[in-house]
Amino acid sequence: MHGKDNLVIRRMAALLVDTALVGAYTALLAGGVAAVSFTPVEGLLRRFLSVPASGETVQLFLLTAPAMGYFGVAESLAPGATVGKALFGIRVVGSTGGRLPVARALERSMWKVLPWELGHLVLWRINSGDGLGEREVMGAYLAIYALLGSYVASAVATGGRSSLYDWLSASRVEPVL
Repeated sequence: MHGKDNLVIRRMAALLVDTALVGAYTALLAGGVAAVSFTPVEGLLRRFLSVPASGETVQLFLLTAPAMGYFGVAESLAPGATVGKALFGIRVVGSTGGRLPVARALERSMWKVLPWELGHLVLWRINSGDGLGEREVMGAYLAIYALLGSYVASAVATGGRSSLYDWLSASRVEPVL
């Protein structure tokens, strides 16, 4: 699936591979939490995670930050590709075609995972019982899906070269020659 194949399809396939890798990390993390559940620390962990602010912080540092790091670091190093992108013969470059600097690659990752993080934030708020109503939850999820939709629409409109998060971070995706 190299050469002049549809770049949008290749991006989606690469994202599926990379999401599976992040999912594997998440499963290992869940296994670690489960293992801690059988220790004296379990009560402390349960109390800590039951408070939305501390639970969100733990989730941010143990789940979101490593996912952002995976995408950002991999896309800033030669050849500018995560495992999924490398498998499907695509890479991320700066807007002028050169290597994407680490700071911009991490910024790109931040924009890329923003809908995911916002979804987690809404879930923490729902579970906190802090008075979020059905309208607020629906509004938040509509906004999240609108953002995701803009990512997909912009990628399709540019033939897979740039999504909204690419534009925001002055990057683009191109086939590896």
